[in-house]
Amino acid sequence: MNSGDADRARERLKAAADRLATDAAMLATASAPAREAGLAARVADLRRAVVTAGRAGIPYELIAHDSHMDLETIERWITLDDLGPRHRPPEDGPRITRA
Repeated sequence: MNSGDADRARERLKAAADRLATDAAMLATASAPAREAGLAARVADLRRAVVTAGRAGIPYELIAHDSHMDLETIERWITLDDLGPRHRPPEDGPRITRA
């Protein structure tokens, strides 16, 4: 991918991480089913953004920084995506490192 693709991938990654952080607070007051569905959707968006950034050639350390996630989760998500859907666990949420 070219530099423009990498820039767009980073923008999407940052937006997905920010959306998860912002919406998590809002979803905290929602009913349990709404909270679970909302968080699952935000995590799925973040996971897609992480994988896209990895495919764009962005270093994993930078992806971890931009997403406020730990490097181990970044590596696992990208590796599992490379292996295909049969290897992805159903509940594999991020470890958020935002202070």
